[in-house]
Amino acid sequence: MTTGLRTDIQGLRGIAIILVVLLHSGVAGFQGGFVGVELFFVLSGYVVTESALRHEPSALKSNLASFYQKRILHLVPQAALVIVVTMFAAYFLLGPAFNTDLVEDARWSSIFAANWRFINVGANYFIQGLDQSLLNHFWYLAIEQQIYLVYPLIVFVALRFVPANRRRLTIGLFAVLAIAISGWWSVVQTASDATSAYYSPWTRVWEIALGCLVALIPSGFAQRTPKPLVVILGSLGMIAILTSALWLDSTKPYPGALAWWPALGVAILLWANEGQVRFGPTSWLGIRPLRYIGDRSYALYLWHYIWLMLPMQLVTPLGPEWLPVQLVGAFACAILSHRFIELPFMKSERFKRDGLAALLILLISVALVWNATLIIDQLVLRATL
Repeated sequence: MTTGLRTDIQGLRGIAIILVVLLHSGVAGFQGGFVGVELFFVLSGYVVTESALRHEPSALKSNLASFYQKRILHLVPQAALVIVVTMFAAYFLLGPAFNTDLVEDARWSSIFAANWRFINVGANYFIQGLDQSLLNHFWYLAIEQQIYLVYPLIVFVALRFVPANRRRLTIGLFAVLAIAISGWWSVVQTASDATSAYYSPWTRVWEIALGCLVALIPSGFAQRTPKPLVVILGSLGMIAILTSALWLDSTKPYPGALAWWPALGVAILLWANEGQVRFGPTSWLGIRPLRYIGDRSYALYLWHYIWLMLPMQLVTPLGPEWLPVQLVGAFACAILSHRFIELPFMKSERFKRDGLAALLILLISVALVWNATLIIDQLVLRATL
């Protein structure tokens, strides 16, 4: 574990969201851009575990409260805004082509359960078009939050009650067990029910656990590893990410065993950067453009989908010549919401200290979405009279 600023992590987040945007933009050669989500899962497991290891172990209650308060402040207000905007934009721009299923999708998305909704309706993430929900990308956020209802509890409880010299080993054993069971189930379910496998948290736990496992490796191990070997391994990690994005597509059984391809790539990169090799493949991950995009990766993940998918559902879909405008629009919305919604909530000392205030933010955000769905329902009803 390193205590310094890990600019490479923001760079990896930048690469992850770029891959996802390239996929949804329909850019030739990046049909495997969905592997960007694997990067997010592994990075999330790494960052949460590394952060937990820096907390005072005895402060179990405050550690858990702080974790969940930060998750709410970071994720919920911005997500609620995007859900509401998506519904109204779809209703007014699509007209008769508006799919009323979007209202129910919004309700499930607001409580971070969209993945179960898509499993129930048999949605296929890889088939873009008229029947694709404009909130389909909320499946990832739902899975991550469902896993984090339990994962931090295991980590912080282990840190609190396990002797100091056995904490990493104990958490590591939990991670290995999760990797073994979830990884096995991912392969099994992908073969029998690919849709459920893609949206299920049980087939994704291993990726969070893999990031956790990397965070548990003492930084001195990488620092004592010969520098050329660190560079080689880091390069292989980057190659794994890029080749998976270029080679994988919707015809391959996924996630299953193939998800290990990009996941191991990012895990190796995270470990390699612990060696702090100058001019290695991890050093340029901290370049300013990638970090800038990485800092806004959550906002861009939320906003890019409506900008890229809604035009495909218009009565007369926009042509490829509009793609630059769509991308600029998505980036502009991401920059603005990051600046005026995400950062103010995350930096507010009052919200961070006041658990009740954070809970109210959660309830208000969900209520706003559900009120918006009722308004859309009424508009649809009036249009049919």
